[in-house]
Amino acid sequence: MKRLSIYAVIFFMLGSMMFSRSEQPESQAWSLLQEMLLIPGVSGQESRVADFVFSSIPMTLNPNRDEMENVWFTAGEGEPHILFVAHTDEIGLIVEQITQDGTLKVEGRGGFFPKMYEGHLVVVYTKKGPVDGVVIPRKGSFSMTPDASYFDIRDIEIYLGVSTKEEAENLEISPGDQITIK
Repeated sequence: MKRLSIYAVIFFMLGSMMFSRSEQPESQAWSLLQEMLLIPGVSGQESRVADFVFSSIPMTLNPNRDEMENVWFTAGEGEPHILFVAHTDEIGLIVEQITQDGTLKVEGRGGFFPKMYEGHLVVVYTKKGPVDGVVIPRKGSFSMTPDASYFDIRDIEIYLGVSTKEEAENLEISPGDQITIK
């Protein structure tokens, strides 16, 4: 979802740069896009992405922001009025609990199919920095037919390469940390 929305943001950035008289708007837009893609913004925790978008808009356009992390500006005057809308959040997970064996139980954010995460690499964004992990696949999951077994968000566990809760906490993992697919 985030990647699809990014194309909309490119359009937004190019439009805003036209008004800022940038010498190379295309390369600047791609640089901004690259930076923005590296900012975690799981649904409900997209304030860092909104901070980036807001700070990227030239102040001469008088950007605005509200408590829901919406960012907007008005360029020009008169007709026609055009509204451009794009998401700044991405589908992901939030750490709900660290288990005694050091794996993570999670809560889903945004709309997705949990089975799509099974066996995939993920990144947990901690206060200390990113930590790699993997969604533990069920035994035989890759040989099952698509409808053979239901996989729910409650079935997702993240393995971090540790074997105790204490080791996971030493990585500065804590409930509420964002998790995105790698």
